[in-house]
Amino acid sequence: MLTIAAAHDWKLIEGDVTSAFLQANELDKDLFIEPDAVLKKAFKVKEGELLRVVKPGYGIGEAPRDWWETVKVDFKKLGLQPCELDPCMWQVRCPQTRRLIGMVMARVDDFILAGDTAHPKWTNI
Repeated sequence: MLTIAAAHDWKLIEGDVTSAFLQANELDKDLFIEPDAVLKKAFKVKEGELLRVVKPGYGIGEAPRDWWETVKVDFKKLGLQPCELDPCMWQVRCPQTRRLIGMVMARVDDFILAGDTAHPKWTNI
């Protein structure tokens, strides 16, 4: 990606998603936790009650997968296509010419973007 960006004189932009796992879709199964004292106080939970977890969070085994599945769906909605050689690298092509106009590299909740800032499809992403 860096070589392609340099060859096209594209500016690199980096980004980090805050609380990424919580941005994922809701869990597809029921998960309950026994709250500690801090959560009991914050949520006014009575003794013996449990809390239902609705979103993946750090420490939940499926959280990274759930987050990545959410990212993939959102990227596809934006018109990004995964690279065949690296599933964490996404590309944007001009609909008319199929010319590469941008790339996004993802690593968990960190992203690097580079693209043709003169092309409207790229600037709309």
